Amino acid sequence: MKSRKIALALLLVIAAAIGAYQYYERLEEERIAKASREAVLAIIQAKKAREQQEAISLQEQDRLVLEARAQLDDWSGLGDRLAKAMDGLNRVLKANPKNVQAHIEMARFHIKSGFINYRNFRPGSLEKAGSELQRALQVDPNSADAYVLLGNLYYLMNASKEAVKVLEKAETIGTDSPWLYLNRAEALVDLHQFNEAEAQLRKLETRYSAVTNPPRKVVGTLHQKLSYVYQLQGKLKEADKEYQTLIALDPDTAWNHGNYADFLLFARGQPDAAIGKAEAFGQNEQGAESLSEWSKAAAQFPLAVQRMRAEIWMEQADLAAKSNNWGKALIYAEHALKEKPDLARARQLRDQADSIEEKRLKQAK
Repeated sequence: MKSRKIALALLLVIAAAIGAYQYYERLEEERIAKASREAVLAIIQAKKAREQQEAISLQEQDRLVLEARAQLDDWSGLGDRLAKAMDGLNRVLKANPKNVQAHIEMARFHIKSGFINYRNFRPGSLEKAGSELQRALQVDPNSADAYVLLGNLYYLMNASKEAVKVLEKAETIGTDSPWLYLNRAEALVDLHQFNEAEAQLRKLETRYSAVTNPPRKVVGTLHQKLSYVYQLQGKLKEADKEYQTLIALDPDTAWNHGNYADFLLFARGQPDAAIGKAEAFGQNEQGAESLSEWSKAAAQFPLAVQRMRAEIWMEQADLAAKSNNWGKALIYAEHALKEKPDLARARQLRDQADSIEEKRLKQAK
């Protein structure tokens, strides 16, 4: 009897212990669950606070995009303007990934930051620019501004036929951007459609002739491209006039004077005038103020001349190839390689012309 009472008491103690354990276990589970809920709530609140902190009003987004655009417009290869533009655009796109204009300006940033010379860019920079423009077009498939820059991007990627098509689409959508005409003219020159390129530039010139204060950079680019197109067409008097207009518009830029001296020397065959122009610029006050810029231009001059000669020979070689005159194409390509031995296009065309001429001579025998 006594042993049964003891056993019963032990069972009661065990049951109480189990009950207490289960009770405390339930309390612990509830505590952990509550702590988890509080942690999740804290994370959500922190995320909301961070989003509110990062949130930028549409007005502020517009201001930052315009500021970045100005930084990119004013950047000439030196200074921290590119970094400032990138910082502002990153802020906008972090707050609003669907900001079309921010994507377009970010594409411009990648083009400018990747630029080396002519149509040579750091690997991946043009692809990044293309990705930004595709994001812009995903948000707004009718963004004429995105298509205008995409046309320029195709030109830079040596795809001028695609550039013309894209720019035609921008025109169909409708835009008042002057770069529609400038970019199209550049692509048409690349396709050796010089008269059509001139027509595009003339349209823009007519448009700005009625404007009181047209944007200086656009007008300067217009006269620069007109001088080049006229030179390619052999209209040297018209080209000369455009060079002088460009210098009058921006007399402080050494490159304008250097390019004009280059034109006088190689296109017009006037070495004395070219030397006189260079010396006059170096002696006047504006030349003194731009002495460092002029020194850089002068240091680059021999290489620039070689590149220019090589490109002129390549233009002749391309024209000869298009008319199936492969003998002349071969000669012109070899001249281009003498000026610039690493010019891949010239090497490729020379090899192609050499192969075709070799077959023709065998068949003639």
